[in-house]
Amino acid sequence: MSLLTKRSSNTYEKFKFSLLAFSLFFALRTSHDAAAATRDTIIKEGEGVQDWDHLKSASGIFRLGFSGPSASRNRYLGISYNKARDATVVWVANRNNPIADSSGLLTMDGDGKLKITHSGGSAIMLYSKQTAGNVTTTLLDSGNFVLREVDSNGTATRVLWQSFDYPTNTLLPGMKLGLNSKTGHN
Repeated sequence: MSLLTKRSSNTYEKFKFSLLAFSLFFALRTSHDAAAATRDTIIKEGEGVQDWDHLKSASGIFRLGFSGPSASRNRYLGISYNKARDATVVWVANRNNPIADSSGLLTMDGDGKLKITHSGGSAIMLYSKQTAGNVTTTLLDSGNFVLREVDSNGTATRVLWQSFDYPTNTLLPGMKLGLNSKTGHN
């Protein structure tokens, strides 16, 4: 075997190994993303969303997570279009209470209280009433983030809180606008 043939064979073996390693990495990354997309729709009691994490609606239209303006360190929990180039924000939870760093955590505790905690101060309560049963939160394909009771069969029932009751600068179909005459809720 000549020296040229050995070099060609060695280069070919390196190429095959590199191609195999890349294919394996890509396959693992793709399967991880697919698993995250199905899990990311719901938060159950004791779970949360950290600053670098997000929830996606079932079809992937919307995402809920922490973000902020590029010229600022402030962080906000918001809902935005997931696939849009500019990721237009359609709802913000803590618009009057920005978090000064990346320590934000959206959690639902064992009592069903939905809150944003961070290292720089008091918790920002989104839903503070104690619930008797199991609860779950879901980011719907409408862009509505809802907290619902769950019955013993695991079926989501009554809505306890929803982001659509607290619209910001962008209105989506189904968002509330004005005062509810029955509950007095704005």
